[in-house]
Amino acid sequence: EWNEVVSTLPTASPATGYKFEGWMPSIPNDKYKIENNLKFTANFVARTDTKYIVKHYLQNVVDNEYTLDDLVNMTGTTGAYTEAIAKSYTGFTLAGEINQVIISADGTTIVEVYYNRNMYDLTYSIIGEHFKNTEYAKNSYKFGASIPVKETPIQTGYTFNGWTGELDTMPAHNLTVTGYYVANSVEYTVNYLKQGTSEKLKT
Repeated sequence: EWNEVVSTLPTASPATGYKFEGWMPSIPNDKYKIENNLKFTANFVARTDTKYIVKHYLQNVVDNEYTLDDLVNMTGTTGAYTEAIAKSYTGFTLAGEINQVIISADGTTIVEVYYNRNMYDLTYSIIGEHFKNTEYAKNSYKFGASIPVKETPIQTGYTFNGWTGELDTMPAHNLTVTGYYVANSVEYTVNYLKQGTSEKLKT
């Protein structure tokens, strides 16, 4: 009413994702004398603790699909972009840039981050004195992929000692497996014959 002194104003109800910061203009010295028509405007600002979720997906070993590995709860400012951060995974590389999105006021925003499995080289190397070949065989495998058993090389008159350094699954680095040949021992007999005959003198 006219000449009434106003000391408080009601609290306005903000929309989801926002908070009430007061009225504009504010009441000076906590009081405002009504001497004419007054207009106060509610001041709402975006909340800085709006929730969103970041999901981290790792590429499968057997196909190019992805499986959820981790879910991280984060907060940010309503209407601003998310600030999802890539994680560090051994044997994986971030699959492109993270697609940051606008944070919804209702806290339902989801950011999906994908990681590809790295490929590493597996080299079979024959060392030693016989039939040396530093790249007898070479293949690339995804990190964590099963490594098939390599066949044993064969050379007449030699025995292969087997592969050293073989693993069941591909590690997060290039791998070299080595092996070598050993010459077989051969038994033989020397016969001494009388010249011009087949008569055996001694063995």
